[in-house]
Amino acid sequence: MIGRKDHMIKTRGYRVELGEIEAVMVAHPAVDEAVALAIPDKAIGNTIRAIVTLSNSIALTSTELKRHCAEKLPPYMVPEQVDFRDTLPRTGNGKVDRQRLLRERMTPAE
Repeated sequence: MIGRKDHMIKTRGYRVELGEIEAVMVAHPAVDEAVALAIPDKAIGNTIRAIVTLSNSIALTSTELKRHCAEKLPPYMVPEQVDFRDTLPRTGNGKVDRQRLLRERMTPAE
């Protein structure tokens, strides 16, 4: 299909391509893989949460990754939350299972 925008969201009145956020995150030397998720929020449209895996032996905090994103992205594109995982779930064809991650992330924060 041409022109698909499956990862285009709206947050704080802006249209955002989640792939742009993911590209900035994986540009950090400590990040191996990154997924940006849109979590529905009545007040702002969507909040952005990131799930990342790290390269071996390189430490990184959520604050450091947010700072890295803030240097390269406008403030409304910086993820509000960053979670770290050892691996990302995959679909049968090897792609990151975004739907599974969304189901897991949609649970209310404690």
